Amino acid sequence: MADSDIGLKVLVVDDHAITLAGLEGLLTKHLGDSSEVSSCSDTSDALEAILEQKPDIVVCDLDFGSERTGGFSLAQAAWEAECLSKFIMYTGADINQAALLGDARNLVGKNIFAIESKVNPTDSLLETIAKVAEGVRPYDSFSVRVAKSQLPEEDLRTIESFSSLTERQLEIVAAYATHDDRKSVAATLGVSDSTVKNSISRILQIFNVDSMRTVVARYKDYQDILSRLGAS
Repeated sequence: MADSDIGLKVLVVDDHAITLAGLEGLLTKHLGDSSEVSSCSDTSDALEAILEQKPDIVVCDLDFGSERTGGFSLAQAAWEAECLSKFIMYTGADINQAALLGDARNLVGKNIFAIESKVNPTDSLLETIAKVAEGVRPYDSFSVRVAKSQLPEEDLRTIESFSSLTERQLEIVAAYATHDDRKSVAATLGVSDSTVKNSISRILQIFNVDSMRTVVARYKDYQDILSRLGAS
């Protein structure tokens, strides 16, 4: 990709100092004098920087050693804060796996515009930044469908079933994995027993089963799948 002066504010987020310095230097060199490139090595600091600096694009590593502090969590927090920055994620893991994880967290169509590989990223990343700056979204429902086509059919059905649950329904299933009865689940989540009861009815309908034990068993399978994909 030829150098171009497109006047962007870009924030690079990575907890590896060498990678961070390399990307910051690369982008400073190729994006032109009117562009502003800054960096953060921690996702907590990065969220504050994003909300203060309002960068056009955030180039962010996916893996910070924990799902709670990873790139997807940062993007989700920025989205919830109504930040308009566009995220380009990059990863050393398989791109299809990363696409599926983003889908599992309901991030498709939000502020993640692209997912790039760390392997020889120079030209590809620069081209992607130029596209995203123009509003192009390489990471979309089609790229997720392509990623899903690489999965075993049983894993795909499991992922799609749990992806169809609401956040509250998923919390209830997760709580049932460690609690034996409805009242304990309600107390743990701080909701009414009737809320849990109504949610359970819908969950059983979605999975077409008669018992939450069956759903919990499938939930454990779901967690295993996400673990294999690199979510933990």
